Amino acid sequence: MLPIDLRNALFALFLTALENPKRASNFKMPTPTRSYGEPLEAGDVAYLEDRMPRFERVLDQLWTEEKFDDPFLQDIRVGELLFNAGLFFDCHEYHEARWKEAEGDVKILLQGLIQAAAGFHKLELGSVVGCSTLLKRAEEKLSRKSVSERINLQAFVQGLQRASIALKKGGFVLADAPRMEILISSRP
Repeated sequence: MLPIDLRNALFALFLTALENPKRASNFKMPTPTRSYGEPLEAGDVAYLEDRMPRFERVLDQLWTEEKFDDPFLQDIRVGELLFNAGLFFDCHEYHEARWKEAEGDVKILLQGLIQAAAGFHKLELGSVVGCSTLLKRAEEKLSRKSVSERINLQAFVQGLQRASIALKKGGFVLADAPRMEILISSRP
């Protein structure tokens, strides 16, 4: 079972660090307690030790690489890095905030990315059926031609398809999740 309060606290801390490079360099869990003041249990410490370095790598990469002028493309990049770090819940949450405001093809694109991330998060929670269902929905949305005009998702969609097949056969583990390597077109 994932420690939901710690998961949420880490994501909030990530968002704060994302807005400020100085905070990003000091990305640390504020206190070693649960949100309700209880000390951390061994599983909680292991969870933080697993997740903190992943967030730090994402932040380091975001603050050292050249940013896109287009905020939408920059948001796609943030989600891509979160997904590739295995921070599936956080990728889902990050895109969901933008999805709520989006329209048309952008909304469909974001929903597909959210479903892919949520699918692998479901697998983290032990739901193979939930993962499979969400991956299928993600494939359908991300395969639409209108969605992929600015962003090449072909390799990622193929990776989702391979994951779906492996899930059905029972031979899939999270370490085999496809990488989200989105190729962004230079066209406006």
